[in-house]
Amino acid sequence: MNDRERRVLRRTLAGLLLSASLGFAGCDGSPTESVGGPAPDEGGAARTTASPWSMTSIPALAGDAGLDVDDVNDAGWVVGRSYSSGTRALLWTSSHGSIHLGGGLGSVANAVSNGTPALVAGSVQDAAYVAHPARWTISQDGSAAVTQVVLDDVGSAKGINDQGDLVGFSGTDAVVWPVAGGPTVVAPPAGSDFTSGIAQDINNAGHVVLVFSTDSLDRGFLRLPSGSLVEFSPEPGDVHTYARHVTDVHTDGSVLVAGTTRKSESEFRAVRWKVDATSGAILATRVMTGNGSAGSMSEAGDLGGSIQKQQFNPKPTIWTDATTYTMPIPKGKISGSVRAISPNGRFAVGWASGMSGRTSLRWAR
Repeated sequence: MNDRERRVLRRTLAGLLLSASLGFAGCDGSPTESVGGPAPDEGGAARTTASPWSMTSIPALAGDAGLDVDDVNDAGWVVGRSYSSGTRALLWTSSHGSIHLGGGLGSVANAVSNGTPALVAGSVQDAAYVAHPARWTISQDGSAAVTQVVLDDVGSAKGINDQGDLVGFSGTDAVVWPVAGGPTVVAPPAGSDFTSGIAQDINNAGHVVLVFSTDSLDRGFLRLPSGSLVEFSPEPGDVHTYARHVTDVHTDGSVLVAGTTRKSESEFRAVRWKVDATSGAILATRVMTGNGSAGSMSEAGDLGGSIQKQQFNPKPTIWTDATTYTMPIPKGKISGSVRAISPNGRFAVGWASGMSGRTSLRWAR
């Protein structure tokens, strides 16, 4: 990971700390609702519902010291990176355990598709330690039969759809790498001061979520298949927004986008935007309860991230329209986060940490 990627991801992933939702109307005039917060108890504190989720620890590749998990699909297959002296792209399934996808040291797996066969997006390093976007095709049973395609461009793929279209960044540019045709650089809005961009996710219709940045400002956008950009303005009193995940087009012609509205380094609120998939009109903005952030979402709109109840101790959290779940973590762990939710909402992945170190987890329900 280069310095530029660290900077952008630090801003983007910093949204795992949020301020309480205030239920303000959205800056674009769309309706805003506070959701995910159960009725308060007699003392006035918000209750959360006991979690229906079970957890499984994900092991690193043999000989490695640890791993980070980044995504999960409807089959419960997990992708991430195992690490020791360097990173190695990893696939984990309940049938085959942890498998090295290939690419040598410096390889990472960032996202997994939901089609058949499953496709994985990430990057590999060449002999000069330069990263290149990569796509892996996984055998239907999730075994080690893997086909690897490395693109000529410099950069990394952060998201993938079921067709195999990749999105990510190259240098300071947000880029789409379609299966057919050459790469497309997604330029920031004309007249803006943004100096860098990173594309985070792409759906099967070609909608792309991305973040453009300056040294002092981050802003989430949705790129429509037409090429038009939809800007997600921060909630009143906030400064930044981040867009991290987009659903497929729903039967009502809308897509849902998961992201964050941010006021300061320690004040964030998780957001779910509903957008007309054709016109780009923002139909509704829903602000989640809790001092946390969300970076992933199921097709039904459940958001995953963390709530910061105490300084430096975020709790892995899933918000649904009905309630907020604090996810189970192993004994001795005191903090954690949900990194991704499967499209069907049955699986989630993330991490938990404590004095004994950090553990990567898959939750199931």
